[in-house]
Amino acid sequence: LLMCSTPYCQPAWIMRNVPKEPEPNQPATPDGTEAANPPIQKRIGPLFLAYTVGRFGVFAILVLAFYLFGFQGFPGLITAAIISVPLSYLAFRGWRMELANRIAASRAAKINFKDQFRTAGEES
Repeated sequence: LLMCSTPYCQPAWIMRNVPKEPEPNQPATPDGTEAANPPIQKRIGPLFLAYTVGRFGVFAILVLAFYLFGFQGFPGLITAAIISVPLSYLAFRGWRMELANRIAASRAAKINFKDQFRTAGEES
């Protein structure tokens, strides 16, 4: 990810699922009042845990397979590690993209909250 203070520096594929802000001249709700509750964000932790366990699982399956076929010891571990990286990269692409989207949305929400906090003091 790029090191930037605004979410607009992020690549388009990361910002795809970030919720859009209402237009400044348009009311946030149909009755003209501001929306009291921000959009609910999906949690990052469970998906991160599933992704991490999945990657370790691929590594463990490869170590077990190499052990059963007689490729044991340190060379078997290193080979399993080297093979598990691209295999996990391809197998868990959807989880990785969803995790990146959730992290980007969380970061954009934090930046939006900070901007609203800063401008709230200027308006009064």
